[in-house]
Amino acid sequence: MKVKLEYYNPIGNTVLCKLSAPEKTEGGVHIPEEARKFERAAKVVKIGHIVEPELVDVGDIVIIGDPKQGIELEFAKEKYLQVPIHSLLGVVKE
Repeated sequence: MKVKLEYYNPIGNTVLCKLSAPEKTEGGVHIPEEARKFERAAKVVKIGHIVEPELVDVGDIVIIGDPKQGIELEFAKEKYLQVPIHSLLGVVKE
């Protein structure tokens, strides 16, 4: 079943993040997908209905403690990670 990102909403105490791992280094070296799975910085694109906006909000950059705790989802051939809020180590606020 294909679902568009704009129609998907995480439930509970979870956040949907867009991983920020590049496919290549600045020098042009390809980074294998296996290595990119452990990227810890991500941008929050949607939040569950129980998540308090004071903790994390859409657009924030978060550091994920253990990406393996999340569920990988794909929308329009782009990969996202839905993780429980307790697996976030911190929020980078600008």
